[in-house]
Amino acid sequence: MNADVKIDYFATSLPNFLLFDDDPGKRNRIECLFLRGLARVGLDRPAKGAADLEQVLTMDRNHFFARMELDRASSMSRPCSGL
Repeated sequence: MNADVKIDYFATSLPNFLLFDDDPGKRNRIECLFLRGLARVGLDRPAKGAADLEQVLTMDRNHFFARMELDRASSMSRPCSGL
């Protein structure tokens, strides 16, 4: 998560870096937090997973999958009513 990310000039995604002003270190941290959040939810730790996913959304409010998984993690931590 804290790796020093450098642009590989032979990468297939290089046009994204040239077209959009993107911070590869920030993008790496966002993706690492997202994956850790998914892992924590999968390991039945929805509160910790939700915290990671909220941090992702703080850094990138348009991260669709983080929003979707945060909603799912939140529903896991709520007690079931009426069943």
